[in-house]
Amino acid sequence: MRMIEPKGCLQQALQSVWLITLVLLLILQLLATNVAAKSPEDFSDSLSDEEVVENFLKIAFGLEGAAIPEEAFRLFRWESDLNIAVAPGITPKETEILTAHLDDLARLIGLAHRFESVPLDANVILRIGPLEELLLDLDALSNAYAKWDSQESWAPGPVIPNPIPMLRQVIVREHDAGRFQRICLVNVFWSRGEFRAYVGIHNGLTLDQFRHCVVEEFTQMLGLMNDDDTVRPSIFNDRNEFDSLTKQDEWLLQLLYDPVMEGGMTKAEAKRVAQSVISHYRK
Repeated sequence: MRMIEPKGCLQQALQSVWLITLVLLLILQLLATNVAAKSPEDFSDSLSDEEVVENFLKIAFGLEGAAIPEEAFRLFRWESDLNIAVAPGITPKETEILTAHLDDLARLIGLAHRFESVPLDANVILRIGPLEELLLDLDALSNAYAKWDSQESWAPGPVIPNPIPMLRQVIVREHDAGRFQRICLVNVFWSRGEFRAYVGIHNGLTLDQFRHCVVEEFTQMLGLMNDDDTVRPSIFNDRNEFDSLTKQDEWLLQLLYDPVMEGGMTKAEAKRVAQSVISHYRK
C-alpha cells in the first residue's frame, strides 16, 4: 500500500483540490470503550422482501442528525472506482481489515479500488491518527466548504449548511468530558462532477473497534447515509454492534448498485426498482 507523503500535504489537498460544491453526508460515530465483543444474531433470512425494501428506503433516503425534508433527497451512489490515499500511521493488521472490506464491496457491487500515494489523485482520503490531526483535517474541510458557490451546479442530494464547525465542537466537548475516547467519521462531497470522501478514524482502537469503523464508514459513504434503530439486523443500527456486514446490509448495497438504479432517483422511483429486483439478490 502506498501512503501519503509528505506530512501536511493531506490538508493542502483537502483545501486546494476539493473545492466543495456540496456536503452530502457527515457521520460521526463516538465509540465507547465497551464495544460488544460478539456480534448479535444475523436473522436477515427471516425478513420479507417488503421489509428489506422498506429498510433500504429508510437508509438510502435519510441523513442522521439532519432535519431535511424527505422530498429533498435523491438517491446517490458512486459511479467511479475508489482511489484511496491513506495517511501514514496505518498498521499491517489494520491494512488487512481495510483491504478485506474493500474486497467485499468489490465482490458485492463491482466497485473496484486502488491505493494512491498522491492525495491529488485520490477521491477518498483515509486518516488514522490522534484527535489533533483529525481536527486539523476538519478545519481544512471547513475552509474548503466556505468557498462553495451554491449556484455552481446541481448535485444529487440535499443542500445543508456547513456542519463541520458544530461537529468539531461536539468532538472536543465529548472527548474533554471523557465520555468518549474513540472517534470515527466520514464526509462525502459532490465536487468537480464526482463524489469524494474523507474518512477519519481515531488511532488507538482495538482491532474490533477499527473493523467496526471501517465497515460502517466505508459502506455508508457509498450512498447508504442513514442510521435507523428500526432497521435490524444491520450495521446501520447503532444498537446492534455488528463488525461486519449482515446479509441484509449486503442486499441494501446490491439494491443501491443494481444496474437499473440511477443516481438522482426519487424515493418513489427507487422503491419501484427495489421491489422489482430484490428477489434476485435473495436467491
